[in-house]
Amino acid sequence: MADEAKTELELGASRMSFGEHLDELRRRLMRATWVTAIGVGCAFWWCRDIMQVIVMPYRDAMMSIGQSPALMVTGPAAGVFAYLKVSLIVGLIAMAPYWIWQMWGFVAAGLYAREKKHVYNYAPLCLVLFLAGVLFGYFVLIPIGLKYLLAFPDPDLIQNMISLSEYLSLFTLFTLVLGLTFQIPTVMIALARLGFVEIKTFREKRRWVILIIFIVSAVLTPPDPITQSLLAVPLCLLYELGIFIAWMGMGEKRPPLDRALLRRNLLKVAAVGALIFIFREEISGFWQGMAADERRPVADGGFRDAHAIVGAALEDEAALLLSVNSAEDPLCFAAQMKTSGRTELVRLTQERRTLQVVDRTGAESVLTWTPAGTTVWKAERLDTLAFAHFLPGLLQALRHGSEPLPAEARQLLGGLLGEEALMSLPADAADDEMWIQQIQQQRGDKWSRK
Repeated sequence: MADEAKTELELGASRMSFGEHLDELRRRLMRATWVTAIGVGCAFWWCRDIMQVIVMPYRDAMMSIGQSPALMVTGPAAGVFAYLKVSLIVGLIAMAPYWIWQMWGFVAAGLYAREKKHVYNYAPLCLVLFLAGVLFGYFVLIPIGLKYLLAFPDPDLIQNMISLSEYLSLFTLFTLVLGLTFQIPTVMIALARLGFVEIKTFREKRRWVILIIFIVSAVLTPPDPITQSLLAVPLCLLYELGIFIAWMGMGEKRPPLDRALLRRNLLKVAAVGALIFIFREEISGFWQGMAADERRPVADGGFRDAHAIVGAALEDEAALLLSVNSAEDPLCFAAQMKTSGRTELVRLTQERRTLQVVDRTGAESVLTWTPAGTTVWKAERLDTLAFAHFLPGLLQALRHGSEPLPAEARQLLGGLLGEEALMSLPADAADDEMWIQQIQQQRGDKWSRK
C-alpha cells in the first residue's frame, strides 16, 4: 500500500495539463509518421522483390496445376497502385514496433508499476503468436488452400483469371487474419485474469471449442482429413496453451490442479499418439496417394492443356501422360505416343510473347496475334534427363496411385527403361532407392533417348 501511495504521489506530481498531453501525443505521432513514411519509401524501392515473395505461393499453386501464374490488372494504372498498396502495407507492418513504442511511451506515463509489468510479460507472447500465425498462413495454409480453390472448378467450364487485387485480399486474409487468430491464448488469459471467464469454464467447453475448430477448418481447407488437421490441430493446441498459461498466471488465486483430470487427458494424448504410430504407414500412404493421383493430367484439377501441348510438339497424340517432376524441378511429363508407340520425356516451360506465328504446309500461312506480355507454354522433347529427376515420380505413381495410375506408370517405365529393367523392380517400395542406384550403375546418371 505504501508503494502504491508513493507511486500515486509521483504520478500526481508529474501530471501534465490536457494541452500538454495533446502536445506530447502530437509529437509522438509526428515522429511515428515520419518514420513510417521512410519505411514505406524503402518498401517501394524494393517493391518488385517484395511482390515476388508475396505472389510466390500463388505462382507455385498455378504451376502445380499447369496454369499460367500471371496475375491480371483491370486498368493501366492498377499495377502501379497495387505496388503502392503493397509498399504501404509492408511499410506499416515493418514500422509497427516503432508505433507501438511511441504509443506505449505516451500511455505508460499514466500506469502503475504492476500494470506495466503485465504489459511487459504478455507483449512478447502476443508478438510471437502473431508472427507464428502469419508464417503458418504463408507457408502452409496459402499453398494448400490456393491449390484446392484454383483446381476445384472444371477448367472446361471455368477458367481461372485472378486479378492482383483479389489475390492481395486473399493473401491478407490468410496471413494477417490468421496472425490475429493465433492470439487465442492471449484473449483467454485476459478473460481469466479479469474474471469474466473461469478456468473451469474453459475446460468444460473444451469439446465444443474443438468441434467448432474442426468445422471451421473443414470449411476453409480442402475436403480431406489430413489437410483439415493441418489447420485444426494447431488451433486446438493454442486453446490448450491458453488454458495452461491462464491457470499459471492466476498466481495464488489459481484453482488446485485436478490430477485425475490431468491423468485422463494425458492418457487420451498417449492413445492418439499410439494410434498415429500404429497407422503411420496408412496415413503416409494416404498422403502419398493424393500426391500420386495429381500426376495424372485430367480435366478435374489437372493440367487441362498438357495433352494438346505435348501432342502438338511431338506431332502425335499422347495416349498416356504423367508428370514426373518433383516440386522443385521444372514441369516434366512422361508420354507414350499413340501412333508411334514411343515413350518420350517432355519438358514444359513458359515464355512471354507478343506475336505467335503458326506456319502450315500449303498455300496459306496463319498468323496468330497475342497481346503483349502473354505467357504461352512451350513443349520440348528431351534427348537426355537424369534418372533422379523422373524415376521417383513414376515410382510414386506406381506405388501409391489409384487405378489405373499404377498400370500407366508401369507401362511408361517399361517404355523408358525396357522390360528387362522393369523385371528387376523390387516388390517392396523401401528398396526403390536401391533400384534407382542399380539403374544408374548400369546406364550412368542420365537416361538417353535412343
